[in-house]
Amino acid sequence: MNQKVYKTTDFYSAVILRTFDVPLLSLEKADRKTLIFVFNDETKTCEALLQKFWDRKLSVEPRAFIETINELKVRIHQFRDKNYGY
Repeated sequence: MNQKVYKTTDFYSAVILRTFDVPLLSLEKADRKTLIFVFNDETKTCEALLQKFWDRKLSVEPRAFIETINELKVRIHQFRDKNYGY
């Protein structure tokens, strides 16, 4: 059974997806400076959510957005500490 995933290197796209409770499966290395956010897209909602975001038709609760930014920054630092040793 193949799991449907959505991948992005864009930090704010990842923030939007997490803010709307799309499960973050993992982070992957693209290269030394770039990470790939890998989301579970079983419901195939990622593209639609991001299209609404870019079309300015998506309402986001500000506190949830900020908390998600902080959450993903922590995940990035944990990933880099584990994989790069800094």
